[in-house]
Amino acid sequence: MAELQFPPHVEKELETLHLRFEAKRGERPPETSDKDVFKEVFRERFEELKTGATSPVPATNRADDATDAAVKSEREKAIEGLVRRAFDDPSSAVAEAIKRGGYFVDELHDRLHDEYFEKFMQFRKLKSL
Repeated sequence: MAELQFPPHVEKELETLHLRFEAKRGERPPETSDKDVFKEVFRERFEELKTGATSPVPATNRADDATDAAVKSEREKAIEGLVRRAFDDPSSAVAEAIKRGGYFVDELHDRLHDEYFEKFMQFRKLKSL
């Protein structure tokens, strides 16, 4: 089996998540799913990243309530860019999401959670070998 390779900064983040996951796993009842434990660990880590970021700019209703396909497309591109940036500089990506408003913070959190959960499960398998 080929060994998975992660960029050093992603591997460091995965190691941090792994250590916190194992500690939290020991505190939870055995029937608690790994995904639920990871969700809690990731939420705590994301909050740490938000702590160092600047205050949000007040959001306008137009961006949140937009039905215009062009606006939705632009928001999607912005979120994808933030997700890519987060793998290189998570604090910067979170700060930018905060500046853009609550929608961007929520979307960034949800997408990073899903991406990191996948990578985390792969990382955990490698750690157990």
